[in-house]
Amino acid sequence: MTGPTEYVHDTPSVVTPLFGGVYVDMKKLADEKGYDYSYLSKIFGGTRMPGPKFAKRLATDLGMTVPDLYAACEAAEAAR
Repeated sequence: MTGPTEYVHDTPSVVTPLFGGVYVDMKKLADEKGYDYSYLSKIFGGTRMPGPKFAKRLATDLGMTVPDLYAACEAAEAAR
C-alpha cells in the first residue's frame, strides 16, 4: 500500500467492507468519484476483477498499488 486515503478506514461500518486489510467506504467512493456502486460491490465482494485502466484509478483512490489491488481482489474471491 502506498498510504491511506479518505476512502479507507480502520473500523468497519455498513458500507465499509474489509478489502486489502482496510475498510473501504464504497458509498463515498462511488458518490465522489462517479463509480457505479454495484460494480464496486462486485469488486470488493470478490465476484468481479477490475480491468487495467479502472484498477489503476481505483488503486490510486484507495492509496494502493495496482498489484496490491489485484491481490486484494484475489483474496476477496478466495474468501467467498
